[in-house]
Amino acid sequence: MANKVPTEILIKILNNLQSSSKSTRDLYSSLLVNRIWCKVTIPILWELPFGQNCSTKTDTDYKKLNKKALCIRTYISYQDNNNSKDVDKEFVTTVSRILFHEICKLIINRCTFLDYFKLATVPLHSPFYYFNYKDLICSILELPGAPKVFKKLESFTSKIRSDDNLIGSLYESLTLICDNILNMNLYFKSIPQDQLIKLISVQKRLENLSINGDYRLLTNSLFFEAIISKKETLKNLRLKKLNFSYFREKLSLNGQFILLQKLYIKNCYELQESDCLILASSFTQLSSFYYFHPRGYSSYPREFIIEILKTANTNLRNIFLD
Repeated sequence: MANKVPTEILIKILNNLQSSSKSTRDLYSSLLVNRIWCKVTIPILWELPFGQNCSTKTDTDYKKLNKKALCIRTYISYQDNNNSKDVDKEFVTTVSRILFHEICKLIINRCTFLDYFKLATVPLHSPFYYFNYKDLICSILELPGAPKVFKKLESFTSKIRSDDNLIGSLYESLTLICDNILNMNLYFKSIPQDQLIKLISVQKRLENLSINGDYRLLTNSLFFEAIISKKETLKNLRLKKLNFSYFREKLSLNGQFILLQKLYIKNCYELQESDCLILASSFTQLSSFYYFHPRGYSSYPREFIIEILKTANTNLRNIFLD
C-alpha cells in the first residue's frame, strides 16, 4: 500500500502521539503499518524507551507506571530502575560465573607459569558481590594444570578479610604447591591465620614479607615462629598492627637475621616487653629502620629500639622514629 501521507506530516502526527502516555500503544501499532511508518516511528520510540520520562519519577509513580505499561518484556522495557538491579544480579550470578571460570581455564591452559597472584575482597557495590566469588577463586587450583602453573609463583598478596573455610582451604592448597615464593603481602585480619602461618613456614626463599594484622585478634606464638624460621632469607620485613604480647623468649632464634636490611614497624603493641629484646638483638645487618608508634598508646618501647640501634651499629643508614 502506497504511503499517501507526506513524511513531514507523518512525523508531526507520531511526535504528537509521543506526548500522550495513553497513545504509547498506538506508536507500537504504527510500526506495523508499513516500512515508512516503521522508519519514522522507531527514532521516536527510542527517545523515551520506557514510554515516559523515568528519570523524574518517584517510587509511587513507578507503581502507577507499571500498571499502565505494556506487557512486553523487551530489553528496553526491562531496564527501568525497579528491574535493573534484578537484571544485574541475575546476570552476574549466571553468566559472570561461567565467564570467570572460562577465563581462568584459558589462563591456566596458556600460561607456562604464574609469577604473581593476588587475592582481594570484592567491594560491596561491585557486581561480583552478588555471587559467592570465594568458591570460584578456590576452584582455580583444582583446574587441570593449575599446580604446575602455580609451582613457580614468586609473589603472593592476600587482602581477603574473611574467616571463610573456603579461603582457608585455598591457603592449604597453596602450601602444598608453592614453596619458592619470594614476596608475600598478607592481611591477618581474619580467623584462618593458621593456614597463612603454614604458607609462610614452607617457603624456602622468602625475601620480602609484609604483614598487616589486627592486634585485637589472637596472634599466637606460631605466628612469630613462622617469621623467625625465615631469618636466613628475609631481606625486608614490614609489620603493622601486631600484638607482641604473644612473643615469648622461649622462641629461641638460634642465630640472627643475617640478610635483613630493612625493618618497618607501624602501630604494633607490647614491644616494650622484655621478651622482645631477644628479637631486637637479632637484626645485625639492618641498614634501614622505620618505627611508627601507635597514637594514644603510652608505653614507648625505648629498650627495644635502643637494642636495635645497638645491634645494627654502623650498618644503619636510614632511621625514622615517630
